[in-house]
Amino acid sequence: MHPAAIFYHFKDPVMITDGHMQYLFDEKGKRYLDLFAGIVTVSVGHCHPRVNAAVIEQTKRLQHTTTIYLNNQIAEYAKELADKMPGNLKNVYFVNSGTEANELALLMARLYTGNYDMIALRNAYHGISESTLGALGLHTWKYNVPSGFGIIQAMNPEGYRGRFGTDVNEYVQDLAELIQCSTSGSIAGFIAETIQGVGGAVPLLDGYLKRAYEVVRQHGGNPVLNGCRGVDVSELGVGVAAEVSVLAVGAGVGEPVAGVRSAVPGSGSRRVPRAHAPLEAVDVEVRVE
Repeated sequence: MHPAAIFYHFKDPVMITDGHMQYLFDEKGKRYLDLFAGIVTVSVGHCHPRVNAAVIEQTKRLQHTTTIYLNNQIAEYAKELADKMPGNLKNVYFVNSGTEANELALLMARLYTGNYDMIALRNAYHGISESTLGALGLHTWKYNVPSGFGIIQAMNPEGYRGRFGTDVNEYVQDLAELIQCSTSGSIAGFIAETIQGVGGAVPLLDGYLKRAYEVVRQHGGNPVLNGCRGVDVSELGVGVAAEVSVLAVGAGVGEPVAGVRSAVPGSGSRRVPRAHAPLEAVDVEVRVE
């Protein structure tokens, strides 16, 4: 392979060959505690027994079909997700990746509102397609090509390195001024991660999203929540409900299954059973009633 095609994150790359729950193993059997989780993707641990069993069982029955046929797994999983979401997020459209889901969410917000401009946050990651590159707030993942027109970034409200420290009022004011000065005053929506994963697993400041959503709605926009990993946003302490909610491959523990939940009717594949299992694992093993 040409040297230009090889990129290592480390001087001495680690070769990972096996995983079990919170642990990873290299080719020599050395064990590592995984605090990275594939950029917050391995949602219930590596090779979780419930997930493995669901994948094996479905593979024995059916590996692939087309959405022109009915399949019970799609409808059942969609209902499971809808039942866990607040507000009117009762329709689910399944896609293959978080990037596709974000592309669809941006399109839905623009079509529904009739407005074009979208607001994103600095330090955010929403994919590297032509459209989502515009919402991406990290130079390390940007390409030097025209992309993502009509998307502008507000200051990300994080208490570690944020411009305004822990002052939520300043971040909300920055968002309001950005809309007033950089748009027509009417926007399509606002897209944000509950936890900025690629940006360092950084949670947004408490109280920011609730107030940001108020500002966004005052200007005709739809809040789009990205990266809630298949869990009810209220359980993450966010305490707000968006008009559109996006989940990425954490729903399938890395398998290419993602989705958009909204008030707009939508639509899948053999991958859906794998996504059932993480929800079950969270219900059975994590939640404390």
